[in-house]
Amino acid sequence: LIWGAWWVVSPGSQVPTEVVVAPEAVAVVHLAGDERAQGLTRLLGTVMAEHSRRQRRAASREIPDSLRWLERLGSAQDAQTADAIGMWIPSEATLAVLAAPDGRRHLAIAANFRGFVRPIRALVTSAAKGEGGHSSVYTHAGHEVTLFPNRSALSFAGGTLLWADKAELVEAALDRAKADGPA
Repeated sequence: LIWGAWWVVSPGSQVPTEVVVAPEAVAVVHLAGDERAQGLTRLLGTVMAEHSRRQRRAASREIPDSLRWLERLGSAQDAQTADAIGMWIPSEATLAVLAAPDGRRHLAIAANFRGFVRPIRALVTSAAKGEGGHSSVYTHAGHEVTLFPNRSALSFAGGTLLWADKAELVEAALDRAKADGPA
């Protein structure tokens, strides 16, 4: 049971997000935050908690007196909002703008999230393989790649999310991740 919970929450092995950077990159943005991205987490948590409080205040006019105790539950949840948001802010992310020989620009993104990567990967891949879906899944360098109808692609190098507006860029990032070590 404990191992199962750890598997769901932990991101697994991750690769440096710079794997999306190729020689044809014309611009790169790399973000690496402190362990908890404190400032951004607090800001987003405060904004969301205030929004929730205002919604509860507006709805409280319609709540019977016998159910007013439910309002206190919302206040307790507000205190946990910042922690919940922090889970979804990547600990590291890289955006690369790549030049193609035809002069077009392409985007490639890699992100290392703090947790829940494995269930997200399973959900995305399962949805893409499902009946009636417009996406397809194939394997490259030992990793499943989801190809979307617009020709963009998504994959995971271990616990690192990779996305690009062109499947070949995801494949190249997977190849660089494999060359850098196991994911």
